[in-house]
Amino acid sequence: MRRFRPRPLPTVITLVVLLILASLGTWQVQRLQWKNDLLQRMEERTTAEPVLLDEVRLDDPAAVAWRRVRVVGRFLASPGPPELYGVESHGGQLGSRLLGAVETADGRTLLVDRGFTPEASVPPAPPGGQVELDAILRDRSEDQQTWFLPDNDPATGHWFWIDLAELGRIFGRPLEPVALQLLPGSPGATVQAKPPRLDLPNNHLGYAITWYGLALALLLVYLVFSSERTDPRS
Repeated sequence: MRRFRPRPLPTVITLVVLLILASLGTWQVQRLQWKNDLLQRMEERTTAEPVLLDEVRLDDPAAVAWRRVRVVGRFLASPGPPELYGVESHGGQLGSRLLGAVETADGRTLLVDRGFTPEASVPPAPPGGQVELDAILRDRSEDQQTWFLPDNDPATGHWFWIDLAELGRIFGRPLEPVALQLLPGSPGATVQAKPPRLDLPNNHLGYAITWYGLALALLLVYLVFSSERTDPRS
């Protein structure tokens, strides 16, 4: 026979840790719902019929992110070397994303992700004159340098994070807080341009199970620790 006899200090510690573990599990459940909603919204917006950019307000980037748009405008020339963003590998080729800027018919200027370009090849120049682009809007309003990203090198055209203010200075126009990611076949898109990836990591369910599992294990350990054998003869 065993009798439950809790001790004050272990009980307080267990309750605090249980609260923390349960909170972490609940937070991961909330993150799971948020991620599922985001993926669904991304899928719906990227597969919907495109709308004219002239009809889209850009002052709330999160509200229009991932929307497919048609854009009428002209590419701006970069005064220096091609602007290359990040480092990627496609089909065994090392390269970067080719950046540009487009001035729309209504006077707005947007950064443009033209697609992947191999390091060993000369980046293609943007088309001249007025063009009609097929693109996905991407929110760039919160881009900033993190501790593991190196500094950008505007002099050589190498960018490791999107600095809209500095890129706007190079292209000679202030840039909107959203960028265009060109779809394959759009004027100005590179040969290896691809649609945006929608397979964002979604491991929140596993994390939630882990935190709740630790909470349950802690509770079981506490119950065993707080029980003691009793002498049935007493």
